[in-house]
Amino acid sequence: MPRSTTTLVGLLCASALHAQSPAAATPFARDIPIRKLGPIRAASRDTLGPRIVVRGLSNGNVLVGVFASGIGLERRRVLLFDSTLKRIAQVRDSTSPPQLASLPADSTVTLDPASQALLVLNAEGKEVRVMALPRTQDFSALTGFVRIPAFDRAGRLVYLGTTPPPPAARNAQNTFIRTPFQPDSAPIVRADFDTRRVDTLAKIRIARTLQYDVSGPASNLTMNTTFDMTSAADQWALLSDGTIAIVRVQDYHIDWIDPDGTRRATPKMPYEWTRWSDQRKQFVIDSMKPTLDSARAASPQRTFQTADGPVKITWTFDVISPDKFSDYDYPIGPGSVKADLDGNLWVVPRSTRLAQGGGLLYDVINRNGEIIERVQFPKGVVLAGFGPRNTIYLNRVDGNVGFLERASRH
Repeated sequence: MPRSTTTLVGLLCASALHAQSPAAATPFARDIPIRKLGPIRAASRDTLGPRIVVRGLSNGNVLVGVFASGIGLERRRVLLFDSTLKRIAQVRDSTSPPQLASLPADSTVTLDPASQALLVLNAEGKEVRVMALPRTQDFSALTGFVRIPAFDRAGRLVYLGTTPPPPAARNAQNTFIRTPFQPDSAPIVRADFDTRRVDTLAKIRIARTLQYDVSGPASNLTMNTTFDMTSAADQWALLSDGTIAIVRVQDYHIDWIDPDGTRRATPKMPYEWTRWSDQRKQFVIDSMKPTLDSARAASPQRTFQTADGPVKITWTFDVISPDKFSDYDYPIGPGSVKADLDGNLWVVPRSTRLAQGGGLLYDVINRNGEIIERVQFPKGVVLAGFGPRNTIYLNRVDGNVGFLERASRH
């Protein structure tokens, strides 16, 4: 399939639905305390992108990885700001998404696409050493705004791996083009840099927003691509003590893997299930028309010369029918789960009528899987990350640009 078509997956993540009845879910709890985010202590004047990652340092400085987009923001960068959010330096440009993973003593790891390795930065943002991945082929699994790797206390890298495709089947009628591999799960893995071993810790459900099918005789093939907005994914995070928390999209409960390997599950959490009306389903389908038109325009019928003669390939694009949509919205979306430095999860559910002023309302969840409070964010502000001493870093988004802010948790 043409490269331009594969880029459409990201557009669908935000509009994916999930076919799950809420009948078994716990009622939406209205007695959980709601408080506003603490006051803004500093704000940067630098124009960033709408998607950033941050690494708060013990001296108040902060490294910011910018997943740039929009006019004038084409470069991906890693920037260093002081405690007042005045930019100190541009640490590096990057042709790969500028991930930031924390190591002890204010060391930070980012990606080096040229060497397919990890660069270690000190507190001043200087490159001090290079770390080679135990499996170089996993480098691409570390990239992407919602695929943030993390280190545990033993210095092992935890990240979402990839599911390898099965061996290619020999089929004389389908030797030129095969149906792409479409996994519905992926492993959370842990790479040990001393032993060079990579272990699988758990598997999670991943979104499969594109479905493929190849039909027709070998000389006149049709690649059918269907956009599936019902597909949804589990979300996960690594807590400060090395615990892995997996938030299950099916029913909004958490599976835990403790540092000693103990596995446990906590009960379903309160969620306000929102019904998808027939009108809303049709609206989503209609809103996909520009995407479909772009895919069709970028994928004209083509003829390829092969050893067996000419092969004509036609690409078709469609969306799933309304009867395959879910009746209810799913609880969480991509990138909706973050871990603070105190061992809590911050999760922004997709639906709640208690949110005020058009801002996001985050569930703060403890190690028992209990929502201990909800934090109301201002409109247009998203959580970017955490720093020492109850510091929260925010991205105030306005269109395709964002502005870094620092607030207190309370």
